Amino acid sequence: MSQTKIDVEAVMQASSQLKKAKNLMTEVRSEVNQIQYQTDSRILGRNNLRNRFQKVAARLSALEARTDRIRTVAENGASSFRSADLKVKAMKDTLEERQASLHPKTGRSSFSAASLWHESPAEIPAGKAATDNKEKGRLNERL
Repeated sequence: MSQTKIDVEAVMQASSQLKKAKNLMTEVRSEVNQIQYQTDSRILGRNNLRNRFQKVAARLSALEARTDRIRTVAENGASSFRSADLKVKAMKDTLEERQASLHPKTGRSSFSAASLWHESPAEIPAGKAATDNKEKGRLNERL
């Protein structure tokens, strides 16, 4: 299986640059609107200038929204990738630990029920030992 590697920090940095670009577009749109409102209406009526100003402002607004959506998708994707990557690494570590605990010849877990008790087998009363041996057998069968 191929591995997918994403530089999450680079994506987040690019996202920050997208936010700056969006803010710049907002400033430009605001300036375009300001110029339009400061321009005499007789001038705006010539050569369809009013409509042209409005189209520029509308395009800038659409670009702002699109840039913001791209930034959001990139951030969410990088965050999801980071989270999934951490989960996979944790699962891999857990699996490796479990494999390391298997008995090399039998492939069964080297874990025994006796390890659950803090007493040594000699310290377990005879009646309890018989019951405990049955429990140990059931636990070892499950493992």
